[in-house]
Amino acid sequence: MKVKDAVKLMKYKALSLLLATLLAVFLLLPVRSLRMEHKKHAEYTEKELARKELISVKDAIQLDLNTSLQYAEFLELFIQNNQEPTQAELVKVAQLLRNDHHAIDSVSLAKNGEVSFVYPLQGNEAALGMDLLSDPTRRDAVMEAIEERTAVAQGPVRSKAGGNKIFNRQPIYIGEEEEKFWGIATVALDFDDLLERNGIEKQQGDYYLALKIEENATDNVTNVIWGYPYIFDKDALKETISLPNESWTVAIYPREGWAGIKTFFVREMVFYYALILLIFIFMYKFSQSFFEKREQAQMDLLTQTLNKQTFENMVRNRLQIPFAKGAIILIDLNEFKQVNDQHGHLVGDQILKEVSARIKNVLRPTDQIGRIGGDEFMLFLRNADSALDVKHIMKYVYDAFSTPIQLRDQEFNIDFEMGYALIKKERSFEELFEKADRHMYMSKRFNKVVDQKPI
Repeated sequence: MKVKDAVKLMKYKALSLLLATLLAVFLLLPVRSLRMEHKKHAEYTEKELARKELISVKDAIQLDLNTSLQYAEFLELFIQNNQEPTQAELVKVAQLLRNDHHAIDSVSLAKNGEVSFVYPLQGNEAALGMDLLSDPTRRDAVMEAIEERTAVAQGPVRSKAGGNKIFNRQPIYIGEEEEKFWGIATVALDFDDLLERNGIEKQQGDYYLALKIEENATDNVTNVIWGYPYIFDKDALKETISLPNESWTVAIYPREGWAGIKTFFVREMVFYYALILLIFIFMYKFSQSFFEKREQAQMDLLTQTLNKQTFENMVRNRLQIPFAKGAIILIDLNEFKQVNDQHGHLVGDQILKEVSARIKNVLRPTDQIGRIGGDEFMLFLRNADSALDVKHIMKYVYDAFSTPIQLRDQEFNIDFEMGYALIKKERSFEELFEKADRHMYMSKRFNKVVDQKPI
């Protein structure tokens, strides 16, 4: 394959690839839009389901905390109405509270800040006699409750009996005319059990959960997280759990991440992409075939040179460019009719093909050759701007036929005449052709190339 033909083939392939790619991108845009819409819808649906799960967990924890606070207030009312209750009365009340709600771990009373009653006693013996006002881990929360005369949640705190507890403390004041501090009522929740029951410490179905307690100066707690802490670094959903003196944050995140693209219907996506791939291949093949057929339509089928119409159009387009330079060379084979008559048209066709091939070999990449008649060829020298340039090419053409054409057992010496015309100023194709034809006639007449000034 000639270099020029290879370059042309690569050009057609590149154009075909470009067109096929543009079409594929155009087709991918609505698919991408559909994909994004589905992603948004899938994420919205997934987040709504996750939010329901999160709110369910948050409400369960909040209910346990609120209930323990309410029971601490109940103990306050009980002491205000029974300032000197018996041990049996206290046990009965504590049993009632524990039996009423599973979340309650223990109930205690600290008269004047010293724990004087704990239920159940078994396992909590170490708490009896504890002075809450002097215990460094409990004093700040207790003092806050006393000074603010409000319930205070403290925790999680490591209890004397072991395990992490949430202590909801309610200050108790007695007396109608002159209130005085009686002590502290405490309802404790098992924090570890609270986490486990609500799926914080282990995976809850398809979700990961985490609980974070922000900085709390009272409990000396700073951003402590239970569960799966890494989800706070992701796009996790969050809800706030409110306590009297602080707030917790509970978060949820899907085990597989938010649905989005991953939940897009795989079969539909495979179909879309397969269809676009087929269209891409079809467009590539069709474009390449189109360019090749268009090329063939512009070519002389026998010699694979430009046909007359295409050649003329090319020169005419060149003439439309201001100050364009160039030249045409007209080539006419001498006595070619005798070859056809004596040896047949098949031999004549083979000679024409060999003539065009030899001329192509001596042309520059910017030059073109066309067959404008039975035995007539025309060359277009795009960058020629002087007669000297043209004559150089004409010499190369003559030299190309210094050896005869060998067909089977016969040799054919090719004789031809050439004439040329230079583009100068604005000329029509007819004027150029007439000038070249006249120059060729003179060559035939005198059997040599005569100099000619540019048009």
